[in-house]
Amino acid sequence: MKKIKKMQKIIFRGIAFMNIFAFIVIFLTIISILFNNTTTMLKESRMKVLRQVSERIRIINNIAVYSSNSIYDQFSDYFTDDIINNHQSLSAEIEDSMSSTNMLLKDIQMDLDVMIILNNGYVYYSEGESESSVNSLKTSFWYMDNYSNDESEAWLVRFDNIDNIVKMKVSYGKIIRDENGVYLGVIISSISEKTFNEIYTSVSEERNNIFILDSTGKAISHSRSSLVGTDIYYMPTFFSTYGKTSSTLVKKNTAHVIQTNVYDEATGWTIVEEMDVRNIMESYANLLYFGIALLIFSIGVALLNSAIISKRLSNPLRNMKNDMVSSSENSFAPIELQTNYDEIFILGKIFNQNIDRMNDLIKRIKKEERQKRKFELDFLQAQINPHFLHNTLFSIKCLVEMQCYNRAGEMLHSLTKLIKYPINTEKLWVPFYDEIDYIYSYIELMRNRYEFPIFINVDDTIDMTTLIPRFILQPIVENSIFHGYDSKTKAAQINITAYEMGEKFIIRVSDDGKGMAQTDIDRLWDNNASPSAINRIGLKNINARIKLIYGKEYGINILSELGKGTDVIITIGKRAREGNDE
Repeated sequence: MKKIKKMQKIIFRGIAFMNIFAFIVIFLTIISILFNNTTTMLKESRMKVLRQVSERIRIINNIAVYSSNSIYDQFSDYFTDDIINNHQSLSAEIEDSMSSTNMLLKDIQMDLDVMIILNNGYVYYSEGESESSVNSLKTSFWYMDNYSNDESEAWLVRFDNIDNIVKMKVSYGKIIRDENGVYLGVIISSISEKTFNEIYTSVSEERNNIFILDSTGKAISHSRSSLVGTDIYYMPTFFSTYGKTSSTLVKKNTAHVIQTNVYDEATGWTIVEEMDVRNIMESYANLLYFGIALLIFSIGVALLNSAIISKRLSNPLRNMKNDMVSSSENSFAPIELQTNYDEIFILGKIFNQNIDRMNDLIKRIKKEERQKRKFELDFLQAQINPHFLHNTLFSIKCLVEMQCYNRAGEMLHSLTKLIKYPINTEKLWVPFYDEIDYIYSYIELMRNRYEFPIFINVDDTIDMTTLIPRFILQPIVENSIFHGYDSKTKAAQINITAYEMGEKFIIRVSDDGKGMAQTDIDRLWDNNASPSAINRIGLKNINARIKLIYGKEYGINILSELGKGTDVIITIGKRAREGNDE
């Protein structure tokens, strides 16, 4: 029971440490929840405020639009005349019509300035405008562009220099055209940018950025006056990123801000506010400082507790470590089990179980290696069988007796290359071009032996340096020649292509011979099937070698239809699986 009590003390201290850690996690979680809830409420609050600002701005917008439309409705007959005889009389009438509107606007502390510029020479501007304002507008790109476009209205930001004071104005232009769309002039109703600024600065802190964007992303008004009239955003990208109306935590330069934006369908304007998160964090500063102090204290306690626990566990663990190192240096022998603590005893037992599994795995790998070597040896021995060699030498003898020395020499040269290839090197991996060269020698030998037209086409896009197992193509080409064609009157066409697919290397050998039925294909892989004319042993040997080297998902697949030829697809890996590299 003494060991159990000692373990209980260690567990108690571990639990104490976990309690401290849990307290810190809970504390930080509460801070996080409070921050998230505060942020959520703040987002909702700012959304409501910006909607109210949007409604007030829409009213001002409507006043400017109404003013220009009202003047046009009352005096459109004059505006479309080629000549206006009495400019002063018309200006007086316009002043009278605007007097009632101006009285109402003064009650809400808003100034509205009007300019009228017509092609027939008539010009009018109210008290807040000047002749320089008219001349400046006439030379602007926006004014001149009205001659070529077909717009009927537009908003623009103007910078007027009146008495050496630069004033920013947000202007609505009612464009006058005749029935044929010809530009006749414009009615400009302008509101001081300061009017918009006063609306939102009264509901936003000075440290926050707040601004109004038109449909093109230009700042109609901005809490930072230097940015008024500049292009802030490309609106399609802005809407796709943040949505038309939303409140989101985003990163701007090096600071995180709560960005709230409200889109007004009526005006096409978007009001945006950027609130620095640091403003929110300031209210939590004292709580965070306390949490950091508590965290430092808890870490100190945890380190002290860990030192005590590690000291109690270090000796048996050190002994186990030394035993494990010795085991790895001593042919993976089992270690002596430590009995100080049940947990360490179980770890040692599991380690010994893994050692046993590893030794079993090593034995199995060695057995597979021996089997693979046997496959390779059997295959090498089967390359030049006595029957094939006898027939080939007999054909050469007949050619010599017939005094066909050239053909006999070519056959002898090809046969020599075939014989040298399997015994010329001990390597079981060869470049792709070596296999192809071997196939060419074999084909040339078959042409001279049987006087049978055989054509082979090798895809010139194949990476010929790719390493593949030896002797995986010749048995397939041999089957194509001898079993793909009933007679030797039809020329044999054999195509070889190869390509990579992920980690796989695919080789396809195709012929245009008579093909096979699916039952014949199934019989090729059936160990209990009766012998067939096709070199079934060679194909099965290649298939077994590939699976042994690369894995079960690799091998040979045969696709064929009667009368349509045969495709033999060889799937190998770019590299052999672990333990099978040559």
